Amino acid sequence: MCNELRKLQIREIQSQSLPLKIKYLISFRFPSEMREEFLCNQNDEILDIFSNEIVKAKFESLIKKYLENTANYNLLDQIKEYYQLSSDYDIDDEYIYHRLFRFHNDNKSPNIQIKIAKYIMENSKLYPRIIASVAEKSCQLYANENVNIVGKISNKDKWFD
Repeated sequence: MCNELRKLQIREIQSQSLPLKIKYLISFRFPSEMREEFLCNQNDEILDIFSNEIVKAKFESLIKKYLENTANYNLLDQIKEYYQLSSDYDIDDEYIYHRLFRFHNDNKSPNIQIKIAKYIMENSKLYPRIIASVAEKSCQLYANENVNIVGKISNKDKWFD
């Protein structure tokens, strides 16, 4: 019930013509997940004193969403766009990496489809460290699963007979 009420409040706040500064300050009253959702629904052309915090929150939220659904190309493209803005908005890639490291390092570590992982690794500098690390791990797991053991190949092809 409480979450439904908060969602209703968020929709109400977004529909009103309040200045973004006021909406941003009100967002601190929401639980963190709802606050992230609220901030992510703000327009991208934010020219405001809080723009740095809003862009950081949106960027981190996009990464979290991508780590939960690694097949989503749209999120990957948005992350790449935001990452290219990281120097403009003082986004610390190292901080985000360590903050989200639990997604990458726990038993349920995300696995990226090999096609997407290869694409990310070809352009790894365009993505945040956490995304590149998960892609690298996925490529490594794929290589380990598809390795051909030389001994079996030599026996099959009768190299030494």
